[in-house]
Amino acid sequence: MFNLISISNLLCSYGFFLTVESISLVVKLVFFGLLLFQGIRSVKISKPFFFLLGVFAGAIFENITWIIFLLPKVITGIHINSLLSIFFIRISWAFFVLQCVSLILFLGSLLECKRYVSIFRKAVIVVGVLLCSYYLYLSIFKFKLICKIFF
Repeated sequence: MFNLISISNLLCSYGFFLTVESISLVVKLVFFGLLLFQGIRSVKISKPFFFLLGVFAGAIFENITWIIFLLPKVITGIHINSLLSIFFIRISWAFFVLQCVSLILFLGSLLECKRYVSIFRKAVIVVGVLLCSYYLYLSIFKFKLICKIFF
């Protein structure tokens, strides 16, 4: 019989987290593929379709980043450079912002059937673009500077 400590140790292990992230990635890829297949087959593509693609793209990239981060911790033969891992984590920040902005716009487009873009949506898009640009700038152009400070 499992006691609470062994269940806690299992749930807190890197192997369990890697398994959950891998299963989550496969499920998201299947739904993303089904969504793309449905979008290609449809005659008219609506705005919520593109927003939902952004949500899935952000979530998939975050899963890939977690898997890259967890693989060396679980499998000892795999060595991934820590700088590469940090680079993917910073790019993942931009994809997280993309995911949040896409989710806000997706839910807003489902609730409102207006043809024009509201001021709130414009503000969300501007803030999202600024944050994504900042994170991409940090991860690409300021990468060596930040690595010199911390490593």
